[in-house]
Amino acid sequence: MRISLEDYGIHNDMEDVVELAIYQVLSEDRSACDCPQCHVDMKSLMLNRLTPQYRAVPKGEESRTEIRLNDLERDLFNKVVAESYRALAKVKGEPRHDTNRTFLVNSIEEVVVVALQDILRQEKRELDYDSLSKVMAHVLNSLEPRYTTTHKGHVFSRTVEIDPAYLAKIYSSIYNALTASSIS
Repeated sequence: MRISLEDYGIHNDMEDVVELAIYQVLSEDRSACDCPQCHVDMKSLMLNRLTPQYRAVPKGEESRTEIRLNDLERDLFNKVVAESYRALAKVKGEPRHDTNRTFLVNSIEEVVVVALQDILRQEKRELDYDSLSKVMAHVLNSLEPRYTTTHKGHVFSRTVEIDPAYLAKIYSSIYNALTASSIS
């Protein structure tokens, strides 16, 4: 089974939370650069330090939900705010305006897709859109995210593919997701 982005629907709700936090801190610090490059660098830094909250998105439904920072649990709110100021300080201190950019992407998702394709091919199994979405969300929630914004960062984060221990963790997460009762 060959898997492409159109074969499943997932969304990390933390991306929406991070967007709100970035707008908040940038509105408070007018001396910070709010160009798209600095914005996406802040987003990447924050998403790599916050626990992902991926969810399956049924086919044809909107991926984003209405989220407000003040509605977050207190511990999560405090962590998000702290990470937003940390990211702001890092990007403000070392802006990267001259590098070639890619889209913001969780590089681990690509590794998971390759591993999942391998498992499904070996098991001669196919998953429908909703089941595949649930598996992807489950697996990505169990792994540390590696969001990148540059080609160099993308290549660096894909080095997990040569780490047998991390690959074992990815395969284990996939098998756990496939055997979970809600995904059968």
